[in-house]
Amino acid sequence: MENPRSGIYEIRCAPTGERYIGSAINIRRRFSCHRYRLAHRTHCNVRLQDAWDIHGEAAFEFSILAALYPPIASGRLTQLEQEAIDLFKPEFNLRRVGADFTDEQRAKLSASHMGHSVLPETRAKLSTAMIGNQRRLGYHIPPEVRLKMSAVQKGRPFSAEHLANITASNKARVFTADMRARMSAASKGRPAWNKGIRPSAESVEKMASALRGRKLSEEHCARITAASRARRHTPETRARMSVIHKARWAEKKRTT
Repeated sequence: MENPRSGIYEIRCAPTGERYIGSAINIRRRFSCHRYRLAHRTHCNVRLQDAWDIHGEAAFEFSILAALYPPIASGRLTQLEQEAIDLFKPEFNLRRVGADFTDEQRAKLSASHMGHSVLPETRAKLSTAMIGNQRRLGYHIPPEVRLKMSAVQKGRPFSAEHLANITASNKARVFTADMRARMSAASKGRPAWNKGIRPSAESVEKMASALRGRKLSEEHCARITAASRARRHTPETRARMSVIHKARWAEKKRTT
């Protein structure tokens, strides 16, 4: 009998008996994909990834529940997969196959989360648990996903209370000398994200309006002065600054 290419498969954690059920047009390739992502800690199924991290690769069994000869349409394959999930109720499957939320369901979920606050002790526990977590280390968000995330955030209005909370949080944030040193080392040699991008006239006006009438505290002014005095430009930087200023002065003389 030839190796089955399509069908319903199972990934089972032997120590706990928990399992994941899926379907694939090419099962052997899907198994390889699961193993690779689990080994590199980039799997999209959080529960399965956690179990893999705890018990290790040797504790998992990959098996075929139903081999299909010849391969069938993906729609029918998905239907068979859901029937297997309904029958066995695997613990690692997070939701129904192909399920998506309607606008009404999304609105209900959003309303249920509004006003929900995490207790300080819970935040501390979450922070401690995430220290040293490298599950997503090396994972890069695909460009198409980045575009979707950007589109969702663009034009999103923040309430005055939300903005005030963000400001208060940033003001209370203190970076240690070690953190500042690591941030500086990571930024060296990396071009700024806005390098070469000229802000629009509207953006310039918004920035100017935000700064007009702004009063800096004496402590803030003292810190700026101290930082400026301690700053030393390299000869290369001085040369570039000189060229830029000369070009600006020449442009100003030409237009006046």
